[in-house]
Amino acid sequence: MLKTLKIFIFFIALILNNNANAKPVPPGAGEGDVPANILFLVDSSASMGNWIGTDGLGQSTGVALDSQDRILIGQNARRAIGGLLRYNTDGTRDRTFNIRRIPNAGCGTEVDSTRGIARQNLRKVSTVKFIQNLNGANTIFVNSRINRTRNYIFGFTENGRTCRYAIAGPRGSRVNDFDIKVIGGTPYLFFSGSGFRNRSGFFKACNLNTLQCELQTFGGQDITKFGSRISVNNEGTIIYISDMRNGHLVGLSLTQSGNAYNIGAEVRRCEDENSPTPRTQRMHATGVEVSLDNSNTIYISSSIQHAIQKLTLTDTTCTVVTGIGRGFRDISKNIGTGDPATLDADDVKFDRPWGINFVESIANPGNTRILTASGRGYVDVFDEDLFTDADRDRAWLQNMGGPRVRRWDGVKQAIQAIVSDTTLTTGAHFGFGHWNAGENQGRNGRRGGAYCHRNNDCNYYGGWGGIGSAISSAVGEQTETNEAGETSTFEVINVTQENTGSSANQHPNGTSTTCHVDGCLNVAVSSAGANQIMDVFRPLGMAWGTDANAFAQLAHDYFLDENAGGQLVNNEAECQLNYVIVIGDGAMRNTGVLGQAGSAAGMMERLRKKGVKSLYVAYGGGITGDNLDRFHELSRIGTSNAADAAACAADDDCERAIVALTPEDLKTTLTAKIRQIIADRLAFTAPSITATIEEGGSLYQAQFSYEQFGEWQGTILRKSIDSKGEVTHTLTEADNWSAAVELKTLSKKGTEADSRNLWSAIPSTNYGSGTPDNFNTDNADQIKVLFDYLGYTIPDYHKADGTSDCTTVGQDAFLGDETNGIILFMKGNDYFNYSGDCGLVEEVREHVMGDIYHSQLIEVGPPEMTTNFSGTNEEAYWRAKNGYQSFMAANSNRDNIIYAGSNSGILHAINAKDGKEIWGFIPPFIAMQLPQIVNADYDGKVGENDTGGTNPIFGVDGSPVVHDIFTFGFSVGANGKPEPDESKSWQTVLFVPYGRGGPGFSVLQITDPYQPVHMFSIYNDRISSRVLVSDHLGDIRQYDYNSTTSSLLESAEGDMAQSNYNDARDEDGDDSFTEQNRIAPCQSTTDFRENGTNSCYRGSSFHFPEIDLGIDVGGTIPDGLLSAFEGNNPIPITSEIVDDGAGGGLLKITFGSAKTFNVSPSEIESSISNQITITACLGASGTDPIGYDYSKLGETWSTPKIARIPSSTDSTLDKDKYVAILGAGMSKGDKCGGSALFLVDLESHGDGLPGLLHGANDNAGPIHIVDTTPRGLYFGANKEETPNGSDIRNAVPSSPVVITPDTAPNIPWRGALVYINDLEGKITKINLSSNTLGFEDGKLVADQTELYDQTTLFRLDATEANARYSYFSMDAGLGVSDGGFWLFGSTGNFIDLGNRSDDIDNILYGIQDKHYPYWKHLNDVTIPKPVSTSSTVTTGTAGTGGENIQINPEFIKKAHKGANDAGSIDNRGATDSCLNVTGNTGDVNCPIPEAKQAWVIHLEKDSGGSFYPIRTYRKASASPTLFKGIVYYPVYQPPIQDICNQGHAFICAADDECGTNNATELQLQTPGDVQNPNANACAYVREGILSELVVFSDKLFANVAGPSDDEDTLFSILSIPGDIITNKGGWRDSSF
Repeated sequence: MLKTLKIFIFFIALILNNNANAKPVPPGAGEGDVPANILFLVDSSASMGNWIGTDGLGQSTGVALDSQDRILIGQNARRAIGGLLRYNTDGTRDRTFNIRRIPNAGCGTEVDSTRGIARQNLRKVSTVKFIQNLNGANTIFVNSRINRTRNYIFGFTENGRTCRYAIAGPRGSRVNDFDIKVIGGTPYLFFSGSGFRNRSGFFKACNLNTLQCELQTFGGQDITKFGSRISVNNEGTIIYISDMRNGHLVGLSLTQSGNAYNIGAEVRRCEDENSPTPRTQRMHATGVEVSLDNSNTIYISSSIQHAIQKLTLTDTTCTVVTGIGRGFRDISKNIGTGDPATLDADDVKFDRPWGINFVESIANPGNTRILTASGRGYVDVFDEDLFTDADRDRAWLQNMGGPRVRRWDGVKQAIQAIVSDTTLTTGAHFGFGHWNAGENQGRNGRRGGAYCHRNNDCNYYGGWGGIGSAISSAVGEQTETNEAGETSTFEVINVTQENTGSSANQHPNGTSTTCHVDGCLNVAVSSAGANQIMDVFRPLGMAWGTDANAFAQLAHDYFLDENAGGQLVNNEAECQLNYVIVIGDGAMRNTGVLGQAGSAAGMMERLRKKGVKSLYVAYGGGITGDNLDRFHELSRIGTSNAADAAACAADDDCERAIVALTPEDLKTTLTAKIRQIIADRLAFTAPSITATIEEGGSLYQAQFSYEQFGEWQGTILRKSIDSKGEVTHTLTEADNWSAAVELKTLSKKGTEADSRNLWSAIPSTNYGSGTPDNFNTDNADQIKVLFDYLGYTIPDYHKADGTSDCTTVGQDAFLGDETNGIILFMKGNDYFNYSGDCGLVEEVREHVMGDIYHSQLIEVGPPEMTTNFSGTNEEAYWRAKNGYQSFMAANSNRDNIIYAGSNSGILHAINAKDGKEIWGFIPPFIAMQLPQIVNADYDGKVGENDTGGTNPIFGVDGSPVVHDIFTFGFSVGANGKPEPDESKSWQTVLFVPYGRGGPGFSVLQITDPYQPVHMFSIYNDRISSRVLVSDHLGDIRQYDYNSTTSSLLESAEGDMAQSNYNDARDEDGDDSFTEQNRIAPCQSTTDFRENGTNSCYRGSSFHFPEIDLGIDVGGTIPDGLLSAFEGNNPIPITSEIVDDGAGGGLLKITFGSAKTFNVSPSEIESSISNQITITACLGASGTDPIGYDYSKLGETWSTPKIARIPSSTDSTLDKDKYVAILGAGMSKGDKCGGSALFLVDLESHGDGLPGLLHGANDNAGPIHIVDTTPRGLYFGANKEETPNGSDIRNAVPSSPVVITPDTAPNIPWRGALVYINDLEGKITKINLSSNTLGFEDGKLVADQTELYDQTTLFRLDATEANARYSYFSMDAGLGVSDGGFWLFGSTGNFIDLGNRSDDIDNILYGIQDKHYPYWKHLNDVTIPKPVSTSSTVTTGTAGTGGENIQINPEFIKKAHKGANDAGSIDNRGATDSCLNVTGNTGDVNCPIPEAKQAWVIHLEKDSGGSFYPIRTYRKASASPTLFKGIVYYPVYQPPIQDICNQGHAFICAADDECGTNNATELQLQTPGDVQNPNANACAYVREGILSELVVFSDKLFANVAGPSDDEDTLFSILSIPGDIITNKGGWRDSSF
């Protein structure tokens, strides 16, 4: 299947025209490829602790009134505040009421319960119903949204303290919704949902007097399974169900049966096509509620239309009477005007209204209300009597609830989103500092916050190199006694500063010398900055005052300091951009603008003239009038020479301040601005990724060119290649073609029928007839659901007020909707006015196809995987056993199709014969990111012609892989709806990682290339801490996971101290400190988290509500599960789970000495907060089931390998599973992300659980790979020293080497053996096979290994200083002399190829596994699996089958020990296992001595370990290629003089068994002006950067990114003659 009878060579290259400009490019090398330098300076004044929003609700999904008209609200997002809350009639929250957990006593009556429910978490609920006097007591009913109890409905007493009822649905089911109706005086409960493993639907009704029930089960496509909400009419004759698939409202007959009721046939239906045209009136039901006054009147909420509507139904008709809502998503709070307050119906704002309830007041009979609950957390109240077409503008009464976040937390979220996004960090280096006012003397000290806030002479920067001892060092201890008589010892923090001058603090290490609570430049601008920022920022506290001189001095002095930021600024390099981004939330002093005294403006002006611009963000909604104008003035001065505001408006370089009211605004605007900064760089090349050569007669080359402020222009070229490897480049040659040319012919302007088939997995939307084609404006409402899902707002590009460049477009109801615009843009229309003529949808863009950058092309023709087997271990045997031959015959005429991902967000399926696109698939989680392309700042402002533009993004950037697997497939009916097959069959499956497009992937069935099926997609939404799973119908399930990181600021004590301070500050006003001073002293009361009254807490114990380990109160927490760091240094802790006061568990951590959290240090209390971070990276995600623990998944750079491997529960051949073996990818700014190997089950969808992790119950999720550290780790009070650990934040961006019996000779087991190199330079060997044989005392014996075992094979001794990052995959092969198994790799910082740091020491290496293909536990340690059945430590994490898993506390300790003691490149450790062959051009060490395990070539050092006199700063630019005993390494050398020039591409060639340098045999000449040290010379190619090399007809082929002519992008040279062994070269071509 993978190979065809032709020859196919796949390449990606970059073609440039003379007018090409840059866009936000990932790292490459060449002219102008110099990362922008961006320094964040964040206001850390105390006002940043103020709240944005109200009460902090998450997704409010249910609402009801109790007997006193108090509002009961169910929410299912913020676990910390509880699942059911209560609000008073005036809209304020009643904090005496909170239901978060089932009480310890359980529930009084349990009906059909199948598990223990006492003390179960109930922090997420959905629907809420209240019933008066049920069996003697008022009762609140809710249904759980916690996975463990999602099949339950619970009934609580009105005060919330007692659980009266627990009524369960079928075992393993999920309750979608419930209703309660009193019919004939008898109360009944009705509920429906999905059955076990989502395979069926069910309906259950119970008599609440007798608690006897009737249960019905239905097939997998029944509406009961897909019902979003239900409501029963007053007579008990009809139940209405809203269908989540399409928004239809369906009425089913309801009849009494036995003890309760049964449902029957459909009797009523209301569909969207019955509705009027206006958007706010279109019917699309989410929530549903029957009027208590008239059973033919139905109220619905619409999470699609963002509106609520009133319907009238009969058996034959459905009419929308009226509606309320704007018809599009608006996250703002509803605020009325007048007394009583009113709000026009068309101005009522909703964000995904889910819950709706028709209630009659018990306290005030006759008052009927409509209550709504929305995804934003708001609840709105409407007068039902006024819900008419005539009175709708008076119906709104009240708003309450809503989200709440501190400004401080919001800015952290925004910065985290930026530094976690490699599409931004690859184009910029980031640094970070904070500022407020004062010289570390408290608020009212002589030169404290108040003084510096009002005076212009305070000092902040102080040079570089003082490590900030005010934060991290103690000079003594002090003992205090609290009111209970308990004593505690705490550290006294040094508040004086020293410039240590130590080399450890040389830039970019260390901090500014002046570094304290009032101001510090904490993280230097560097390639490592993005990884370090959140470690510093997350635990950072606040202090009083906003002295603009603070940020100005930090920026000005840093960038002018030749020992620090001055090293970064090169005024001779026009390609380099430098920016300071200042974020503030209030009135700054000492600005020096608009009549205010101060020096800040002058310093920032001088900085601009030195080449560093400054941008300003007014954040949080509290800045108005002159204070806002000062932000604008500083931005003018920081960006341009414009003399005043009027001149600024006419100056394209002049920027106004960014105004961001909310964290969402801040995230969106900062991201767009940074993309724009990076787009301003001039860059003329980018790296290429080359796919694998197949044996045939065609060559496919992907090329792209830059478009500044727009989508890059890409194409795929088909070129012929003859048997000698000669390529014909001319496109006029027969059968040659350009996919871009062909694609444009399929795109039509808006008024013409489109020939393209664009499709996605869209909720409630079928594929369409024939080839899928559903991504169009007919489905705009459903597509907008995807656009809204990740919280990206779509900017208003074509404004309705006529101020846009194309003035009338925004006033058009259709074209003015940017949702339609994005859809049409994807089709090929010029909606964003690239042409500048406002033709928009009436014209096709000049170039439609996006760039294919990192995505390798793959061609799929007729299936032809072999069925010839030599033993039952081979997959070929499985194929033969299960009729693969018939599958081959049935598909023998299948067309050859090329699949390639483009950064337009489309996976293209292109006919290999003529280059025409068959279809384009937009993965659902890539569609969610498309709003990011819209940048309203580009409207009429791009280029000399003032055209429009868009933000280019990474879309489908990963490399697809294909495999034929035996599994449950899908068939598409005539209606375009995919249905699961009843039995297994052979299917061709395409696995599509998103690469830099995001932490996710999609899996497609492409057995019939003209009728593809979306099987499932997975996405890790790291910002919202949830895993999203889209199934074959496009329905999205959400699996939340816990926060794995916290700080003292986020502790319960920190939250109490901050709240106390905010209250005191509000009471004092601007000119008083009375209350602030009164509450300033530190308190040490043990109950401070509940009853503390001051703004400072000191104690040895803190409580952390955001980390939920799922362990019961009193349960044991295994040593090593939690880690604590003060700064970067580990510290010892003890931990326990205590009662949170509401029957739930709360994490309590006790430190070895007292720690302090002080909101605002002052002369009364000068103590500074300890900067402590808590992490829980293993077993603490809480994902339920653990099979969906994708919390570690980063951007999926890794290309997976598909193999069939055993199961730990049943080791027989028939129970083996097809899995995709995938590295965790890149995850920046997350201590717990990216360091894992995922085994994605490609068969679990047959059980209704698509994309489940194989082996999750054994591995506590994916296979964890520890992130080592040189600083050691604490396990309880004991420290495990790890001096050989790496300070690189780990990730697994490379692709695994996978050995199977089908890809390697003489393999005596079933399954796979995996080798994976991670970013920090560990090479880990993992057993995914049936093998148990291993070496002990030099002998091969049984029972030495089992499934999922891992061991560290070798270590590359990588550090941030030597920059030996392992981004690229290894190659592998057998040596000729002894048949030994070798791995080959190379290092280099792929995202900073232009780096010229002095300590860079990259390497080329070969490492032998002397125990292949068997096992040995290396480094004198046997690493256990993370989950142990013998352990007594049980976490609350649910296994795939619902059982709890048991974490083995020894895993982390032994995995770190094994990594620390492994053999290494620099021979650090007990063994001397690596031979340095640098400069060796002879065969003296060939093969290497038996005692050696590896050879190494240093690119910067000689064989003695000294740097060459002339530095070249070389690094690998792609993975190595093994061919005939020679390993070929692509190497890049950045320009030495002018950093804006292109660098140079080299090929280094080494003998596979000894590393002998054979590069001279390539006979390439090095120009005289290019450095190429003779002692370690490599073969010079040309200017540019070299891709991975591939081989055809004894020739090496590669792309060179940079040349402007088509033919010059393709490089070829005859390979070096060598030995022929069993494999023709490396085995990557054979799925290694």
